[in-house]
Amino acid sequence: MTYLIALQKKTLKQRYKSWIRRAKAPPITDSAHFSSYDKQMITNIKIYNRRIIMRKNIIAIALLSALCFTSCGKAGSSADKSSTAASVTTIVTAEDTTGTTQSETEATTKDTAKATDYSPADLVGEWTENDSFRNILTVNADGTFSLKYEGGGTRFGTVKVDSEEHPDGSFTYWYSFYDSENKLWAGFVCPEKPFNEIYSEDEGGMKFVRNDSGKPLAPTVPEAKDLRDALAFADRLMCGSGIETDINTEYKADDGTVYHKSVDNIYNTTTAVRNHLYRYMTEQFISSQYNYILGSESPKCIDVNGELYIEYRPIGGRYSFADEDPVIVESANGYSINIKNNSYGAEETVVLDVVKDNGSWKINEVRDQGGISMLDYITINEHSSIRIDEGKIIYCDPYNIKDAANDADIILLTHDHYDHYSPEDIRKVMKSDTVVVCPTSVTVPQRYGLTMKQVSTDEKFEVLGVSFETVPAYNIGKPYHPQSNGWVGYIIDSPEHGRIYIAGDTDITPENKQIKCDIALIPVGGTYTTDAEQAAELANTIRPKYAIPIHYGTVAGSPEDGEKFREAVDSSIEVVIKL
Repeated sequence: MTYLIALQKKTLKQRYKSWIRRAKAPPITDSAHFSSYDKQMITNIKIYNRRIIMRKNIIAIALLSALCFTSCGKAGSSADKSSTAASVTTIVTAEDTTGTTQSETEATTKDTAKATDYSPADLVGEWTENDSFRNILTVNADGTFSLKYEGGGTRFGTVKVDSEEHPDGSFTYWYSFYDSENKLWAGFVCPEKPFNEIYSEDEGGMKFVRNDSGKPLAPTVPEAKDLRDALAFADRLMCGSGIETDINTEYKADDGTVYHKSVDNIYNTTTAVRNHLYRYMTEQFISSQYNYILGSESPKCIDVNGELYIEYRPIGGRYSFADEDPVIVESANGYSINIKNNSYGAEETVVLDVVKDNGSWKINEVRDQGGISMLDYITINEHSSIRIDEGKIIYCDPYNIKDAANDADIILLTHDHYDHYSPEDIRKVMKSDTVVVCPTSVTVPQRYGLTMKQVSTDEKFEVLGVSFETVPAYNIGKPYHPQSNGWVGYIIDSPEHGRIYIAGDTDITPENKQIKCDIALIPVGGTYTTDAEQAAELANTIRPKYAIPIHYGTVAGSPEDGEKFREAVDSSIEVVIKL
């Protein structure tokens, strides 16, 4: 066999028919039928296997020469068809080389390929399926792969190099793709290197073409939807939703935080939650935006006896994404995904900057862009003078009103200091059927002819179909707002906009540290209330989706206090400056 491989193609073709005829003829015992070259060939074959009769030797030579001829033909055409399997022929050397000339021994041919020539590293990068589908195959440096289907869904697994030995001692090598359960999904023959295409030779075989553009292929629409849904999931987790829980099975932490047990079959431990988040988000993004979900400080998800518990936090989330296909945009730094969001009346575009990480697209940054101004239904007139369009027009502590709109359905008063209870400004916003809500210690003159509702701290009530709660507002270590006065802040419980907390004139107190809200309006001017740093501490403790600084720039504090507050607030809380 050693010498057959070394023969030129022309000689092989000339002798092919002769060998076949000899194989069909009666046994040949007279060596005179052969040329001197043939005699030497037969001698060496006898050395290789003396127990095989001559006729079988000749038949074996004929079969092997035919295979060799076919292999040579494939090698010659591999430039035209890169899917041809790499064939490796095992060289058999005679144990006894008696009668073998040196020139014939040197005629041996090197293997056309070796097992070590192929590895999963050959495939590292992106590949696009070359048919009507836009499926994207990504092979990673660690030998894992992901196959993103254009219609949605992903297959994960590992790549190995397998081989098949043929009767002639040659091998065919395959890139074998095993799924996550270690079951063979597909095999692609190893073509001659270098190559940019791989084929599977099964029925209806697949063809993938290497992406050599130097830039990752754009995310598909299903991938973009998966990223959008992952962001919405993280947002809901921050609010105590997103995972079904049993409200009758609770755990109370030492700080008083109440957690409910998860009854979800998939998300039943913090590890399951963490794996899901890290599948769609970079570590940098999670640590900057959603570290509180699993962090060491006030986590939203904890394990109790090996089971997942979620903080009970009855508020809405920041995002309410429209049910339509995201728009994928190519940018200078890669790709971004534009998603329409209509949460809290903010008709905006949320932009997800994404990066390719270990074969999968992940969120690296989220930005709000365009649309109606954030929280446009909330207006800060001056200081702590607030107007909210909640279907009903609600004013809180109207002060220094420039134009008399006389459109108030409800007026909320936190206490009776001049910059919060101003009869002159009440007259500018009230109408004949306005309802005034105030603490029991505050009295509005009856001459206004308004409907009055006096409230105590920690009270829940309803006015004109709008639900409210009161929260104690007082100083600690200051004389300006004694707790004994019973002054208050308010929570407006809005079906459309979530829970809106108006703190009133207060410091950080045990009561307001327990607030659950979506939007918090907190004083930042200092002296009489929390300053910018203290207000940020309160915001970081109660963790609303949005925080609006108030009570600065005129009566107390400076115009810069709003920005100081923004800088001190955790980046996962969006600060909206209204003054």
